[in-house]
Amino acid sequence: MTIILVHGLWSAAEHWRGVVEALKSLGVTDVVTVEIPLESLKGDADVVREAVKKAGGNVVLAGQGYAGMVITEAGTEEAVKGLVYVCALVPNAGESSGAVLAANPSDLAPDLEVVDGKLRIKDDKFKEDYCHDLSDEAAQWLRETGRNPSASVMGEAVTSAAWKDKRSFYIVAGGDRCVTPANQDRMADQIGAARIASVDGASHAMHVSNPGEVGLFVAGAARMCDA
Repeated sequence: MTIILVHGLWSAAEHWRGVVEALKSLGVTDVVTVEIPLESLKGDADVVREAVKKAGGNVVLAGQGYAGMVITEAGTEEAVKGLVYVCALVPNAGESSGAVLAANPSDLAPDLEVVDGKLRIKDDKFKEDYCHDLSDEAAQWLRETGRNPSASVMGEAVTSAAWKDKRSFYIVAGGDRCVTPANQDRMADQIGAARIASVDGASHAMHVSNPGEVGLFVAGAARMCDA
């Protein structure tokens, strides 16, 4: 069973490194991190589908934040045996990121700006909104290495909802200021997540700030899917 980790907005594949190390410490070594371009939902899903095919066997997809949209779309591949949502958006077929967020809006919108077609959190709000539980140095590293998405991705809808046919798991970031914990609870309930956990006070960058908890959760989900 291969675990494929997919980053969200303002993140990058290298931001999973703490989770990868946590998985290794648990004896899970078949792990792949995917760099998605964040230019379109379709393009991001195609990258993940290619990673699934390259794995050459059964996989579990784990997505953080916006990547919940991506794994929901790409997770219909036959080799995908489970979906792990890490403080992630979980759409129904025909829903966009914007629609999912509108169900229980956060206070993030005023802190966003579009620069050269890219959606950014304003510099003076980045740590507060995205990663308040990290040091200033770590927050700066995230800012410098993360990827700003095309503003248009927020309006793109998924065409299918893989969670309807796949085992699904959800871990809630209890201090998330990008996707409200209440919205995360709603989505976990909506999909009938097989396993739900919450990390108190964790930011939207919980894969960076709480890699041990996230790694343990992902490993447990993968073992359930491999049983």
